[in-house]
Amino acid sequence: MEIVKAFPALNNDFIDVLHRRIKEKNFSDTRLIDAVNHVIDTCVYPTPTVASFIGFNKYTELLTYGDMMKGLADDKDIFNRYDTVKIEGVTKAMYAKKEDIEKYNFMRWEGNA
Repeated sequence: MEIVKAFPALNNDFIDVLHRRIKEKNFSDTRLIDAVNHVIDTCVYPTPTVASFIGFNKYTELLTYGDMMKGLADDKDIFNRYDTVKIEGVTKAMYAKKEDIEKYNFMRWEGNA
């Protein structure tokens, strides 16, 4: 487990509590991997807390094409600030802010939106 490799001072009780909280919070595999990588990359103390992992949530607003069209009424530049992304389990392109696409490493939508 990457957590134990990165933070060898963590004991089995910590791992047990973390495991239980991850299950109770319904973390997907992807969300867990992202949280672990985030804590490994950003933890400034010798050891992280359970909250360091549980509190990480990669979130961005995702819009449909219909949402984007509605947004044009208030923001004529909306299509320059958003781009299409592929979201697991969704069969159509979704739109996310370009800076969030880079920040969270979203997969780009291939083909027509």
